Amino acid sequence: MSFNFHARQALPHAPVTTPSPPLMVRKIEKLLSDIKRESQSPPITRHRLELLLETFQDEQPKQKKVTEIWDKDISKYKIVDSVEPETDNWRDYTFVVREHIEQKSKVSTTYVDVKAEYLRDILAEILENVRTVSIMEAKPSVSGEATRGVPKINLEQIEQNILFQFLPELEGKLEQIGKSESISPGRFEQLRLLIDHLKQAYAPTMECLGPLLQCEEITYDLLQALFKPGCHVYTKCLGSQKSRCVVFDAGEEATQKGVTFFKLECHYLDHDGYELGEVRTELGIVKFRGRRPIRTLDAFPLQYHPDRSRMTQTLVERGRKFGGLIRPHGPLIRHCKGRAFIMERGKPQAVNIDSVVAVDASLFREMEPNYHRPCVSDCWEDVSYVYGMTVKEDERRGQLEKVKENGKTVDSMTDEDFLICCPTVRCFSFTETRFLECGVGDLTDVEWSSAFDRLQIPEETREILLSATTSRLCRGRDVVFDDFIKGKGRGLNVLFFGEPGVGKTFTVEATAEHFQTPLYSVSAGELMADHGDPFHLDATLGRIFKIATRLNAILLIDEADVFMEKRSSYQTNHNRLVTIFLRKMEYYEGVLFLTTNRILEFDDAVLSRIHLKVKYSELTKDARLNIWKSFLSEAHTFQGPAIVEAGDLKCLASMKLNGREASHLTTVIIDIG
Repeated sequence: MSFNFHARQALPHAPVTTPSPPLMVRKIEKLLSDIKRESQSPPITRHRLELLLETFQDEQPKQKKVTEIWDKDISKYKIVDSVEPETDNWRDYTFVVREHIEQKSKVSTTYVDVKAEYLRDILAEILENVRTVSIMEAKPSVSGEATRGVPKINLEQIEQNILFQFLPELEGKLEQIGKSESISPGRFEQLRLLIDHLKQAYAPTMECLGPLLQCEEITYDLLQALFKPGCHVYTKCLGSQKSRCVVFDAGEEATQKGVTFFKLECHYLDHDGYELGEVRTELGIVKFRGRRPIRTLDAFPLQYHPDRSRMTQTLVERGRKFGGLIRPHGPLIRHCKGRAFIMERGKPQAVNIDSVVAVDASLFREMEPNYHRPCVSDCWEDVSYVYGMTVKEDERRGQLEKVKENGKTVDSMTDEDFLICCPTVRCFSFTETRFLECGVGDLTDVEWSSAFDRLQIPEETREILLSATTSRLCRGRDVVFDDFIKGKGRGLNVLFFGEPGVGKTFTVEATAEHFQTPLYSVSAGELMADHGDPFHLDATLGRIFKIATRLNAILLIDEADVFMEKRSSYQTNHNRLVTIFLRKMEYYEGVLFLTTNRILEFDDAVLSRIHLKVKYSELTKDARLNIWKSFLSEAHTFQGPAIVEAGDLKCLASMKLNGREASHLTTVIIDIG
């Protein structure tokens, strides 16, 4: 590694850094003044005079440059000076510029080792809020190694690129202390020497960067200078393709699978179901040739967005909405219409949905333990993605560590916090019957229908159904009636059986809408998808019952004939399936509806576990008339609502059609109308 020790001498090929005569005069005058003041007290001793002279000399700026290379004979890095050193005590220097040459790759990185304590204090103040900078160390420095997963910088060894990005702040500080009478000229010169070195070292960069930024363009090799630690970076969510903003922490060139790109280490705010806090992510800009407009990059500083003000406002408003979706316990029911996705093998699998969803990050994590999504943790050892490529696999399992150093609450969040909130939340879609990441902006309140009022069922059945369902949905889990065995018999099991199209499924759907409760609907065919494998059925039923219970959803198993049919001695596999279903149903704590079209001989054990059995008979003429009125009242075309004479309605009602057939016929009439 090549060291550049900035001693209190001028840099090679650099402008002369010797203090101007007036400053030197001021220093000497201050020294004489100190000596005079000391002489007015008891007589000044020789030892005291030597201390004053030593202090005067220590404040004179020095710099030195060295190289740190790998010595294979001693198997470690050693420092090689470009010239014979005048002193072996590098602490005599204000700072040392060290060029580190990597052992294998031979890639060089330049560090500035700050030796002057006053200069370290200034840097600690300026770099205080830089994520990759730690000022907690006794000797601040920049080490390229990570502590518990977070890159740490010790201010005694700072990567030179970071200092260059804060050159305006350093110049502002120099101007400030130059006006102060309490700051010694020597300390002023220490900071000025550092600034002069940075200007000289980055003169070619500044010469190229300035004109490019004026045109809002950039080249690949200058990306490091474009992104400043702490700046807001605009990009698109990998899965939803929605706009988002993150905070840039550090960047470097990387190569993966033969692709070279500039890697941006960033952070944003997310809620993992337990804590609200910062999460690490990595973005990438694939290497390109020539100049490119900044706003066309896959990620760029927010300040270069063509409509920065409007975009900032939009992201802040979405962040507030994100905060409103955070619940410490339990799901939040919303409607999602838009693009959702799930990550599979590092790539987003998108699906367009129009569904009621339950926002519940903790349940998502519990049911999908192997799903790779960055989670809130103070160690930042999470999954990151660079445009479809997995950069770092999450090897942690089980409960994640909680945020300790910067845990937040929604009430304490500012606009800057809302700006960098995650653009997606983890949900369960009741239409897709799967867990998905949904865009925050795609979530709205659910508009529940009044379909229950149009149900064509006996009034007595309606009242019993409402009463039983209300009791089970509204009571707490602690207010339950147990069987003799703890945990058994806590749910409500309802069976609807009868001819097809007479309203069995519609009754369940309308009941869920009436109670403004999501409906989790599965068919027996889905449960038997794996050729009736008992082990698959056991696992699938367990998962479905657990999700429905946690989300307080009404569960419907449609066409449940296979689970209702009476067992026999010659159907061994069927018997196992019914036994598994009975065991799972006994311990289910929610509301379960079963429907079957077949009028068959039910299994006695199954019937004994059903609380309410409702048989649906063939529709009467009056019921069909009401169904036609209901369907046609909702029928609209571009010409307006449907106009049907009373005689036509009677004619339609006289046709022996079930509800489903009437619905299909109405759809055809509208299409050809």
